[in-house]
Amino acid sequence: MIYRDEEELFDHCNIEIIGDKAEIKDVDFFKKSAADNLADNLLLSHSDHLKNICHWVVFEAANKFGIIPSSIQTLYEARAQHNLTHFTVPAINLRTLTYDSARAVFRAAEKINAGPFIFEIGKGLLIIPLL
Repeated sequence: MIYRDEEELFDHCNIEIIGDKAEIKDVDFFKKSAADNLADNLLLSHSDHLKNICHWVVFEAANKFGIIPSSIQTLYEARAQHNLTHFTVPAINLRTLTYDSARAVFRAAEKINAGPFIFEIGKGLLIIPLL
């Protein structure tokens, strides 16, 4: 579903704006349907304004679900400092079908209650749209 405006986006995704935060009212619906619609809008919407809102909602949701964009460097340092050797951190490099592939990784990780893993991308491969 490609949203026409903010109201339709927030209503359909069951999101309430509280201050500067997006509150997801139905987490199951968000994970099963709304997240896919937001991704579709990021790619297909003609409105830069709506794309920015979709990006913000996805970022807010990711933080709520414990998906935090960050460097793994501090984990490597902690492992070295405390001699932690009882686990590994798989690094997955997604280059094509990134959204669908990432969803598949998260589904599989959830099924086996996986520990940490990362998606990596070289800085030279980043294309950051200026909206």
